[in-house]
Amino acid sequence: MDLPEPRPAPRGLVVVVAFAIFAASSVLVWRALEPGAGVQPIASRTPATASPTPSATASGTPPTAEWPGTGVSLPFASVDEALEFIRRNLDTEVALPTWLPPGVDLGGGASVYGGSLGERRSAQLTLPLSDGGSLIVQYGVSALDGCAPEASVPVRVSGQPGRLRYIPEYPWSELIWPATLAHPSGVYGLYGPFTRREILAMARSMPPVTGRVVVELNC
Repeated sequence: MDLPEPRPAPRGLVVVVAFAIFAASSVLVWRALEPGAGVQPIASRTPATASPTPSATASGTPPTAEWPGTGVSLPFASVDEALEFIRRNLDTEVALPTWLPPGVDLGGGASVYGGSLGERRSAQLTLPLSDGGSLIVQYGVSALDGCAPEASVPVRVSGQPGRLRYIPEYPWSELIWPATLAHPSGVYGLYGPFTRREILAMARSMPPVTGRVVVELNC
């Protein structure tokens, strides 16, 4: 079935997404994004080849830094350093999508926002895109904006169940997996100004989740 093409993103409209989880209260921490700002319509993006690796010479947090705890965002000079930092601190496999939509490149640098639920840590990696938007990847624990799984549809990601929320007006997509309507939290999450086709293709280019740890959120 063909999916509808998104309309251009309206400016000034804020979408709130879940970034981390407080252990003490088991509630989600929110931070506002403006997904439409600076994002070109999908059809106008120019083709791209491989995504460049940002320079590691700029100042930023060293990958050997201590875990900051919940609610602290750390800047990194390069994507590789941010990934190394997450791998050192989480027991979840940490990988990026090996496929990005045509015309979408990483703009350089990265930031990591830490969280935890009990003894389980979670990390949110924010990657600036060259067109002004951001690709957000959650590791360890992932959730939809406000939980609200009823405002999402079931999908499959590499044979595993997931939940997808798509807002065509921006476009904006949120995808978590493995997750179901009854258990609306996952191990991976992808969020950003992408169509349904694009975000599913990105998720399916990541490795399947193994050794899943079930995390229950008090939504």
